[in-house]
Amino acid sequence: MSQSESKVIQNFINWYESITNHEIKLLIEQSIYAFMRDWTRVLVKNKVKFSAHNSCYVAAKKITKDVLKNRTLFERLKFNAKLFIIECKYH
Repeated sequence: MSQSESKVIQNFINWYESITNHEIKLLIEQSIYAFMRDWTRVLVKNKVKFSAHNSCYVAAKKITKDVLKNRTLFERLKFNAKLFIIECKYH
């Protein structure tokens, strides 16, 4: 599952980088965030070979910063905790 999530996220990133329409960019950001939520859960729960320096992971993390700001405190803490675990585990 992790590899398929990575491919989907990379496709969204490629699309995001090629789009100039602001509204579509916002929708793509939200989609990337939704996939990142699931992907980080998979990475934390399972023993998946992964590099935290993966360009897809790094780019998605950067793109989702604004989306994350609009989430509840609990959701932000949970998401950031998963990112922290991933970066400690795979760094």
